[in-house]
Amino acid sequence: MRYSIICMTLFAALSICSISAAAEGKVLNNLVTELINVQSQQEEPQKDYTFTNPRDGWIFISSTVSSGAGGTAALVIDPDSGNDTVTVHEGGDSVKEAMRRLSAGEHTLSVRCEDGASLQGLIVRSIPEIIHASVGYWTRQVISTHAPFTWEFLEAARIPENINVVLERHRDMGMDVKKWRSEGKKILGRGTIHEVKALGETLTADNIYKVWTESNGFTRDDMDGIMFDELDGYPSPANTAQYAEYNKAAKRLAEGTKFRNKVFYPYCNVIYRSEP
Repeated sequence: MRYSIICMTLFAALSICSISAAAEGKVLNNLVTELINVQSQQEEPQKDYTFTNPRDGWIFISSTVSSGAGGTAALVIDPDSGNDTVTVHEGGDSVKEAMRRLSAGEHTLSVRCEDGASLQGLIVRSIPEIIHASVGYWTRQVISTHAPFTWEFLEAARIPENINVVLERHRDMGMDVKKWRSEGKKILGRGTIHEVKALGETLTADNIYKVWTESNGFTRDDMDGIMFDELDGYPSPANTAQYAEYNKAAKRLAEGTKFRNKVFYPYCNVIYRSEP
């Protein structure tokens, strides 16, 4: 079980050779580290590029291929452990991007070119989780003329190709959930502090834990956890009491094994205003 504090604003193997990136990579900013940057033509039909992911987390892959009319090129992550094809270029020159969540440590990206295709450029970077909140969010028309935020609308705005986690308010049948999660991307359900209060009982760690673990994000196999909205730091006797219970519930999640494959993200607001 992992939990974090989130502040939202939003093959033809004719020859094989290998190139390695520096283990530490090149830090571009606080969130992104460049692991591979090759801006020259790949001469071999197949070439393996090794890199070190600095932590369990996301990588971004950008590939530029010249393929002509009939050439193809495929990029495969760790081909010896499952043949995960992340990108396929075909039918002309193209630039394509992809994201994958990988474990920390060394990985191999195999570029396989056929029928005259050739790799012209390759970039691999470690990146953070990029969350969109949310699909199925039915805003008021006075706020947005684009409501509701369907998957079709998000795709038209090219949002899904630039994120790796989506918060789901309402299931949208236009979203290919199986494909999304097969790429390692996450779907989070939404939980709220009002669900806990609606129990009409004294606020306890048991009540909080019950709301969290009985939510769709924790009970459904096609979801990866929840984002819990909204914990604030306004000073009050009620907050002083409630956060002791929230801490107990979060500790119970973290120490247990039942939900070790799920995530819990507290959505926080002005938490610095009071010590609890």
